[in-house]
Amino acid sequence: MKKFFLGILFVLLLSGCSSKITEDKLDSITNNMSQEEVEEILGKPNETSTNTQQMYNRLSKQYASFSSTHDDQDKNSDEYNRLDIYLENLDTLVNACYNNEKVEEFTYKYIDEDGEDSSTTIYFIDDKSFDLYTGLSR
Repeated sequence: MKKFFLGILFVLLLSGCSSKITEDKLDSITNNMSQEEVEEILGKPNETSTNTQQMYNRLSKQYASFSSTHDDQDKNSDEYNRLDIYLENLDTLVNACYNNEKVEEFTYKYIDEDGEDSSTTIYFIDDKSFDLYTGLSR
């Protein structure tokens, strides 16, 4: 009987490890996907939030921080262009929160290419996905 329960526990542990989130899967998420489409690719998120006031506060601070870094970059550099795209994406989210649109965030934890623990957040504006990294590589 003890072996039976240990066998079931082992199978359950293995099944929990079968759907790993990879950077390729993350890169396949595009804007305007439904929550169901995102969950089909990535599975259920580790965390979710619908508190737009907290998102607004956090994203506004992030915008201010990246904006000052952006201004210090050479306008012809790749880093400047990457930050420019990121700031445009961030501005979209900040405005959606400010305008009281329905904004949700799904946070996923994964192991990156270097084997390090990492996380990413996929946002949903009016039930359609919005990835801050759209137009950028992770």
